[in-house]
Amino acid sequence: MNEKQRINELYNRALALYSKEDTLPKLPQPYDLYCKIIIDHQERSKAVLAVLATLLLKKIINPYQDIRLHQSGMSGGFSGRGLDSRVVTPFLKEKCFPHMQSGSGWLTRSLEQPRPYDLHYPGNMKPAGGKNAFLKLVDGVQCQGLSAENIIITIFTGLIRFRDSNANLVLSRPVNLSVDEVVDRISRHYSAQLQGVARLPVLVIHAILSVLVREVGRYNNCAVLPLEHHNTADRRTELIGDVHIVDSNGTLFEGYEIKHNIFVRLGRLCPRHGRGRAGR
Repeated sequence: MNEKQRINELYNRALALYSKEDTLPKLPQPYDLYCKIIIDHQERSKAVLAVLATLLLKKIINPYQDIRLHQSGMSGGFSGRGLDSRVVTPFLKEKCFPHMQSGSGWLTRSLEQPRPYDLHYPGNMKPAGGKNAFLKLVDGVQCQGLSAENIIITIFTGLIRFRDSNANLVLSRPVNLSVDEVVDRISRHYSAQLQGVARLPVLVIHAILSVLVREVGRYNNCAVLPLEHHNTADRRTELIGDVHIVDSNGTLFEGYEIKHNIFVRLGRLCPRHGRGRAGR
């Protein structure tokens, strides 16, 4: 059974447990709580979800692998990013689970550091409890004899429950609107004195670029990263603005700083030879 077949087999087992409402695999405390933290923060911690699923899958496929050694450059290590981009993230996307648009959780700076994922790993993961839950689960599997299969099935079952509980959510999606009508509606939102109006220009630019990267040749093999929380300072995220485009290697290609009714005079160049754009 290859890697793709194995992860789908694990998913099918989780699906059977969920659909039949059978008892989930028993996890000792506090590991059941750690799994719940990962599940509850799946949307905010997509990279952590992808990396954890990759490490668990690797342990299931090769029980002798020390999954804390997540880079092939480490003595005794393996390419976690390769397994993620090849198998895990495509699987998460296929099953409509939260996934990294950039193709791998290892493209997140907090997870790509060349240090083992032991309890002293220095990466700054969000939310606050996510790092502890992630590292404790990895340590539980690698050092405490915890079953990687039981953990991944527990997490998959939680993801299935969340996905299916939101499957019938009906959103208003107007159709056949002219460009003028769309512009008019957005302009009225801009002029309204509503809480959160400063977020709208960011959403608009993000939506436009998400379409352009699929249509314009200069963005070939590029992707728009998911939006960060609007109240997170750039210096804390280590990004250069509000909207970011990465190339096929995960390298920052363009960044956009967007303000509501504030003129941005200068764009900032990306640190990796990308381009910066300023927007009003």
